[in-house]
Amino acid sequence: MPTATTPRKTAPKKTTRSTARKTTAGAKRATAKKTTTAKQTTTAADQSAVGQIQDAAERAALVPVGVLLEVRDGISDLLKPYTTRDGIQKELKRFEKRGSQARNSTEREARKLRTRAERETRKRRQELERLVREQRDRVEDTYTRVSDDLETRVGDVRDAVEKRISV
Repeated sequence: MPTATTPRKTAPKKTTRSTARKTTAGAKRATAKKTTTAKQTTTAADQSAVGQIQDAAERAALVPVGVLLEVRDGISDLLKPYTTRDGIQKELKRFEKRGSQARNSTEREARKLRTRAERETRKRRQELERLVREQRDRVEDTYTRVSDDLETRVGDVRDAVEKRISV
C-alpha cells in the first residue's frame, strides 16, 4: 500500500570556516572592484571632458584654415580661364552669349507686357465707348421724349389760351 510521503525539511547548512573565508574574500574583491571601476569611471569622465575641450579647440583652429583654403581654391579656379589668350576670348564669348540671352529674354518679356497692356487698354476703351454710346442714346431718347411732351403741352396750352381769347 502506498503511503503518503511528506516532504522532508532539510536543516540549514552550517557555515564552516573555509566557507566564511571564501565569502569574506569574495566580498572584499567585489568591493575593491567597485572602487576601481568607480575610479576608472571618474578618470574616464575627466579624460572625456578634457578630450572634448581639446576637440573644440582643435575645431576652432581648423575652421578658419579650411575656409582660407576654400577661398584660395575658389580664386585659383576663378582665375584659371584667364591665364591664356584663348581662355580670355572663350570667357568673353561666354559672357557675351549670356548677356545676349538675358537681353533677349528681357525684350521678350517687355513685348509680352506691352501686348498685354495694349490689349487691356483696347478692351477698356471699347467698353468705355460702349457705355458712352449707351448713355448718349439714353440722353437723346429722354431729350426727344421730353421735347415731344413739351411741344404737346405747349400746343395744348396755346389752344386753351386761344379758345379763351376767342370766346
